[in-house]
Amino acid sequence: MKSHLRQLDVIEELIAAGKIREAQGQLDKIDTDSVPENERGLYYLLGAEAAMHAGVYSPEAIEKAIVLLRYHPDTRLFARAKHVKGWYQAATGEFLAARATFMEAYVHFKRCEDELSAVIALNRVAYCQSQSGDLVGAGNTLVQCLEMANTLGDVRRVAVVAHNLGKIRRMNGCLREAQRIYAKYAVTPTPGNAESYIYYCCVASIPVALLGRIDEARRIIIQAKPYVDQYARENAVYHENLGLIEFLGGDFRTAEQTLLAGLEIALKVAARSSLVSQNKRLLADVYIASKEWGQAEVYATEALQIAEQIGERPEVAASRRALAQIHHNWGRRKEARTSFQQALDAFEQMEFRYDLAVTRYLAAISGLWTRRECAALLYLAREYFVSEGIDHFVAAVDGAFRSRPLPTAPDEDSGGCGVPAVIGRSDKMRRSVEAAKQAAATELTVLLTGETGTGKDLLARYIHYHSGRQGRFVSVNSAAIPGEIIESELFGYARGAFTGAAENRQGLIEEANDGTLYLNEIADSSPAFQAKLLEVFETRQVRRLGQNKLRNITCRLIAATNHDLQELIGRKEFRQDLFHRLNQVPIHLPPLRERAEDISLLIEHFLVERGVDVKEHAEVIERLSLLWSLRQWPGNVRQLQTELAHLLVQAQRDLSRLIDLALASEPEGEQLRTVLTATAWNRRQAARVLGVSEGAIRKRIQKHGLSKN
Repeated sequence: MKSHLRQLDVIEELIAAGKIREAQGQLDKIDTDSVPENERGLYYLLGAEAAMHAGVYSPEAIEKAIVLLRYHPDTRLFARAKHVKGWYQAATGEFLAARATFMEAYVHFKRCEDELSAVIALNRVAYCQSQSGDLVGAGNTLVQCLEMANTLGDVRRVAVVAHNLGKIRRMNGCLREAQRIYAKYAVTPTPGNAESYIYYCCVASIPVALLGRIDEARRIIIQAKPYVDQYARENAVYHENLGLIEFLGGDFRTAEQTLLAGLEIALKVAARSSLVSQNKRLLADVYIASKEWGQAEVYATEALQIAEQIGERPEVAASRRALAQIHHNWGRRKEARTSFQQALDAFEQMEFRYDLAVTRYLAAISGLWTRRECAALLYLAREYFVSEGIDHFVAAVDGAFRSRPLPTAPDEDSGGCGVPAVIGRSDKMRRSVEAAKQAAATELTVLLTGETGTGKDLLARYIHYHSGRQGRFVSVNSAAIPGEIIESELFGYARGAFTGAAENRQGLIEEANDGTLYLNEIADSSPAFQAKLLEVFETRQVRRLGQNKLRNITCRLIAATNHDLQELIGRKEFRQDLFHRLNQVPIHLPPLRERAEDISLLIEHFLVERGVDVKEHAEVIERLSLLWSLRQWPGNVRQLQTELAHLLVQAQRDLSRLIDLALASEPEGEQLRTVLTATAWNRRQAARVLGVSEGAIRKRIQKHGLSKN
C-alpha cells in the first residue's frame, strides 16, 4: 500500500512539473488490479489528468475517478476530478455542460479553501462562456478571476488569466486594449511553463495581425514553435493561429498547408471539437480567397455542422459568413443574403465588433442589398475600423464607396427604381425634403446642416437622384484626407508623377463629373483642403499631378456638416469665402426629438428592411411606436435603427418579446409613471402602450402609490 502511494505521489509531482510523458510511463507500469480500492480513485484521476495534458483523452478514467472520489474524505480530489471532466467537455465542444461542471469544481475548491485551484476552475468557466458567445459574462468572470489571482500573488496564474482577458477583449473587437494587456503581462519561457508560453505567443500575435502588422505577428507566434511538439492540443492551436496570420497576410498556400497540418492534429485530439470547426472554417476562408469554391463549400459546411453540434456560436456565425460568400459566387442570391443576415445578427448579439464590421463590409460589396443599405453597412463598418485604426480595412471601405459602380440591388421600397427613400411626415421634415427637391433641379451648391444621424447623407443622395444627372454620386469624407495627398486624391495624377504612381488615375472631382460631389464633414476639413476646393469653385477646372492639361469639370457640389460654420468662421477655423460658395441653398435637417411623429414610420421602415411582415404585427408596432414617441426618443435616426436591430436580435425576431425588452429598461413603477405622464394620465392610452388592461393600470397605480401630483 505504501509503495503504491509513493508511486502515485511521484506521478503527481511529475504532472505538476509538466513532465507528462514520464508520468504516463510510470502509470503504465502500475497494474490496475493491484491498486488498493482506497487509492484507485487517485490512480484514475492522475491517469485522466496526464491524458488531458497530452491531448489523448480518457473519458472512462474520468468517470471512474468521479465515482470513486465522490465520498472521499479529501474533497479536493473530487473537485479535481470534476475539473478534469469539465476540461474534457470543453475540449470536445460541450461548452454549456463544461461551464456547469467547472462551476461545481470551483465551489468544491472554495469549500476546501484551495484558492489557486478555484481560480483555475473559474478561468475555465470564462472560456466556456466565450465559446458560447457570452463575451460580457466571460469578461466579468475573468475580472473577478484576476482579482483572486492578484490576491494570491501567483504571478504565473495572474498572467494566464490576464491573457484570457486579453483574448476576450480581442474577440470583442478591442484590439489595442488587448495589445496593452498582453504587453503588461508578457511571459518568457521557463522550465514548466511551456503550455502557458505557447498560449501567450498564440493569443498575443492575433490582435497584431488583425491590425495589419503581419511580420510582427509572425515573429511573436513563431517563438512558440520549439515547444509545441510535446503538447497535442497546443500544437493544433499553434497551427490554427499561424494559419490565420498567413491568411491575413495574403499567403494563401502557406496558410492552407499550415491549417491542414493543424486539422490533422486536431482530429486526433478530438474529432468533434472547436479545434476542428475553427480549422475547417479558416480553410474555407482560404479557399474563398483563392476562388476554389468547391473546396470552400465542403469545409464551410462541415465547420458549420460541427459548430452547431457543440454549440460554438462564434464559429456558427463565421461559417455562415463563409457560406454567404460561396452562395453568392454560385448565384444563389436568396441563400447568400439569408446567410449574411444570420451572421450579422449573431455577431451583433454577441458583440463581436471586429467580425461584425468585416461581415458588414463583405455584405455591402456583395450587391445583395439596396444602395442605401450598402451605404449604411459601409458607414458602420468604417466607424469601427477607424476607431481601432485598422487602416487596411478603412482603405478597403473607402475604395468600396468610390468604386464605379458600387454593386447594389435596386431599392425594394421604391419599386426597384433606385430612389433613395427619405422617411418622414412631420412638417419640418417635409419642408427639408421639398427644399431638396427644388434644389435638385438647379446647379446651385447645397449646404446640409443638422446633428449627427439626422439623414444628411441620405438627403444628399436624394438630391442627386432627382437632379437627373447621369454621372456618379461620389462621397468624400473631407476630414479623412491627409494633407500630403489632398491634391492627388482630389485632382488625380499622371503616371510617374511621384514614386508609386504606376498609372494614370482620376481624382475624386473628375470621378464626379456630370454627377454629384458630396463633401461630408466639411467643417472638419483642413485649411489646405479648403483652399484647393475654393480654387475648383472659381475655375471649374482641375489639373492632375504631373500634367499641364486642364480638365473642365461639371459636377454639382453638396456639402454637409453638424457644426455651426458661422461660429468656426469667427474663430478663424473655416474660410468665409468658401462658406458663401457652399451656402447657396442651405437646408437644415431636424433631429428626431423634434419630429416624434416620424418615429412610427421609421420603426416600420426599419422592420421591413429586416424582413418583418409589418401588416401581421401592426398592433405590436403601434405599441412600440407609441412607447418611443411618448418617451421622446433622445437619440438620432441611426441610433433608433441600431436599437431596434439590437432588440430584434435579442428577441429572436419575436416582436411581442421585443416590446417586453424595450420596457425592461425601467422598473415597473418608473415605467408606469413615464407612460402616464406622457399620456396626461389617460389610463386607456397607457394600457395600450404597456399591453395590459385598464384594470391592470389601476391596480399598478395603487400598488406603486402614484398620483397625478
